[in-house]
Amino acid sequence: MPKLVDAQERRRVVIDAFFRLVRDHGVERASLRNVADEAELNIGSVRHYFADYDDLLTAAGEALVERISDRLLEHLDRLPPPGDRAGRYQVALDMLEELLPLDERRRGEVTVWLAMVERARTVPSLRPAVERLFDGTRTLIRRIVDRAAVDQPALRTETIAAAIDGLAFNGVHYPSRLTPRRTRQVLRHLLIGQLDRDPDGSMRA
Repeated sequence: MPKLVDAQERRRVVIDAFFRLVRDHGVERASLRNVADEAELNIGSVRHYFADYDDLLTAAGEALVERISDRLLEHLDRLPPPGDRAGRYQVALDMLEELLPLDERRRGEVTVWLAMVERARTVPSLRPAVERLFDGTRTLIRRIVDRAAVDQPALRTETIAAAIDGLAFNGVHYPSRLTPRRTRQVLRHLLIGQLDRDPDGSMRA
């Protein structure tokens, strides 16, 4: 009897292989043929599920959004009430660290994310996934800011989001200069500045 193939599982295997190639060798090495080799499949099997590179990149982007969203949802219920400042910091740090290249898994994800952002400028099919992560990041940060009960929440949200984008970019491209340890220090300093200081620079009570 012919072997039954779980299409969803096969797509996951291919996407995981794509993430590993991007993480270890860069997005330029993640051709369909190289992905097929990494997944230990023939090129025909890969093309059965993904018509071309952009189709695979789109699917990887959607998987990226789902994976990060699932991890973030695990943190949301831990957000403490406004009065619990120490608890607020820790949960905020845990959530925002999910968006940064602080280990091999997240480095692969952020590298794919940056590749998607660049390619989405000329490939319309990638834009929905890029916009979902863009909007989702800001929605997440806004919830953290709102829980801190600070003024100018929209401005503070964009300030944190811009910093996250910069840390992600530099963490991927200059990992020896912006190490995970340094990234965490910068993130903690950023949150103290945005969640615990008034516009004149004074600490909030």
